[in-house]
Amino acid sequence: MQAPVFKPPHCHNSRGVATRETWCHGARRARNLPRWFRDRGQRDQFSSHHLRLRCGLGRGDRGRIGVERQRCWLVNQGDYVDIRGFEIDGTNARAPVWRMGLYGSGSHGTFQGNKVHDVLTDTETYAAAAASGNGGAGIEMDRYYGGMDGTVIGNLVFNVGPSNITGNLAHGIYQTQSGIVTNNVIYNVIGVGIHLWHGAQNIVIANNTVDGARSGCIVVGSGDSGSSETSGDRVTVVNNIVTNCHGGIEEFGITGRHNTFTNNLVYRITGWTIRLQRGQEFGTIKLDPKFVNPEVHDYHLQAGSPAIGAAIAKYAPTSDFDGRLRTLLAPGDLGAYKAPTP
Repeated sequence: MQAPVFKPPHCHNSRGVATRETWCHGARRARNLPRWFRDRGQRDQFSSHHLRLRCGLGRGDRGRIGVERQRCWLVNQGDYVDIRGFEIDGTNARAPVWRMGLYGSGSHGTFQGNKVHDVLTDTETYAAAAASGNGGAGIEMDRYYGGMDGTVIGNLVFNVGPSNITGNLAHGIYQTQSGIVTNNVIYNVIGVGIHLWHGAQNIVIANNTVDGARSGCIVVGSGDSGSSETSGDRVTVVNNIVTNCHGGIEEFGITGRHNTFTNNLVYRITGWTIRLQRGQEFGTIKLDPKFVNPEVHDYHLQAGSPAIGAAIAKYAPTSDFDGRLRTLLAPGDLGAYKAPTP
């Protein structure tokens, strides 16, 4: 039986026409979902395990969802829920109340192919949040409520936090539950590009491109609520390109001895390039990645880039940020973009 297709409200393109299509595929244990999900029923008739929200982004369209809860634009607390193809634009007039773009606390969820930008950019709002110890992020996968196995893949995240300062409480992607962070492009962030904290462990960070994260590009660690002597461990950081940050790749707080940092490119870092506590580093490249035009945030690779052919193929996703298939039979390319075939 084919799953039904629903078109709930609140997702519109630039012409005011609803563009979101929501596929309900028998989401197992999907809990705390919006009412228009919970009331549909009969989900277990369908074979797929995931409930999927997708915003149909046609040419010139700007699909949006505005669910204002817990100071986040979109909150998902259900298990097996995929959220794909939304633009989360914090320039909206109500944006100062939002500290996060996408927030997930369920298990086995996915944020994929979303564009999240201009989150917590107001200086006074950021200062008020920081004064109370509250931070923010473009995307967060949270384990506070027991969530695990969260995937953050192929998202574009930029302009997080005020542009004129550096801080430690707003980040591009903030991952505290186990899972995968891959194929994302992140730039212009007040804090860290990809930050693991609280009880984070068992995470793969692969083939991301991070540029201009002012506090640091990638931080692997654990601490504060949810942490333990076994957290901050079994993290693989591989095939990433990180540039123009104060710190490159760092372990911080509680970390274990099973973390590996392999075949990453680190360039134009004002502080430390790699700073580890107990983890092991292999194959770090400290050369210009030769982006096509980083001034306008075009992070595709030019011919002759040292990132070409430098990746470990088994960790790379099957396609790059643009959807082009990667080769899995030979060394691939670092970062979110596959180099053009000669």
